[in-house]
Amino acid sequence: MANLLEVLERYLEFCRGLVRAGDLSDAPFAPDAVPVIDTTLVRLYAVNLQKDKLYAMLLDPSSAVVSDLAADYFQKTEHYYYHSLVLKAQGDIRGVLEIWHRLLLGEQTDRWFGGMEEYLQLVQLTDSQSTVLAEFSWLVGVDVGASLRLLAHLSDDSVASIDADSVFAAIERQGDRPMRVFIERLLSAKHPRATRYMTYLVNAYVRQLRDYYMVDTPEAQSNRSALENGFKCAQAENLRLRFRTYLESVSRMSEGAALRVQVLAILTARQKCYDPSDILECIQQETADFMYIEQAALLVIMDKADDAIDLLVNKAGDYAEAEHLLLSPDSPSSLARLGPCPAAHQSSTPNYIDADAVLRLLRMYLAFKDDDLSARLVTDLLDR
Repeated sequence: MANLLEVLERYLEFCRGLVRAGDLSDAPFAPDAVPVIDTTLVRLYAVNLQKDKLYAMLLDPSSAVVSDLAADYFQKTEHYYYHSLVLKAQGDIRGVLEIWHRLLLGEQTDRWFGGMEEYLQLVQLTDSQSTVLAEFSWLVGVDVGASLRLLAHLSDDSVASIDADSVFAAIERQGDRPMRVFIERLLSAKHPRATRYMTYLVNAYVRQLRDYYMVDTPEAQSNRSALENGFKCAQAENLRLRFRTYLESVSRMSEGAALRVQVLAILTARQKCYDPSDILECIQQETADFMYIEQAALLVIMDKADDAIDLLVNKAGDYAEAEHLLLSPDSPSSLARLGPCPAAHQSSTPNYIDADAVLRLLRMYLAFKDDDLSARLVTDLLDR
């Protein structure tokens, strides 16, 4: 039977060759039989597993395939993928996607379907933003990772129209990484609900930094050692070097440093769009003995500047930052500007230094067990 079908396929291809050549004078069929030949040949390609020939036939502008008959045949014989190819050749992308949805969900099966990759390729190549948006919304509930690949193909206007709350609920269960991708895209598109998720995003960054610097692996330990020792060496040369400044200087060479700079930019932005107490709690749970400058910034925001100074001097060893906070509260880069009443720190006297602040720092430095460090800090402070 298979040989007979192959013989019939070759014969009908011969007939098509006559049609394409335009020589029907000696053809063994009438001209009005061409649609029957083409439609039958498409069906034979399906039976004989000739997928490439079938699709080429459907796309051939000279083809006389009766699409409705071919589609009806493929539907009845459960050749769902071939049915979708007929619709695709007709430009009915919505009909194609409806069939592919059922195949992806396992409601129908067809071994010729290329699965998620073929589906994504079709959607990504479409010029219709409404189609990409609709498919993103559908795919979020099916495969979050695949849906984020479509997210990258949505325009800012399309992203801004997403029902962010429902998507967030679907993605949240998948963990930090997909949530970071989603929230970052909302922010870049200026979605009206983007800042609502800023607290979650910063906390996700904190957990990412924990994994980069603090897990028990040689790589993480090396990352942390390089950053902390690098700062200590640079600080030994320049006591007025702040950790924030050092962090920015190495951010191009370190993924972790770059992420910390990004977190600090969010925390120190003029417009606060996050919950400082929630983020502080996350840092204290995940990276308490590492992310000191971030904790200090949050403490100042929460009107706990004294705690921030104690943290910077006694734990972080970020003496220049503590001095900048206490002695230069009106500086644009001072953490003091983050407090609830930054104007209260300003002085009308140029280069004014608060004597009480200097005395407080002196007492802290003189209490150090490291006499050499204590002497250097006191001398530097008094030379201001």
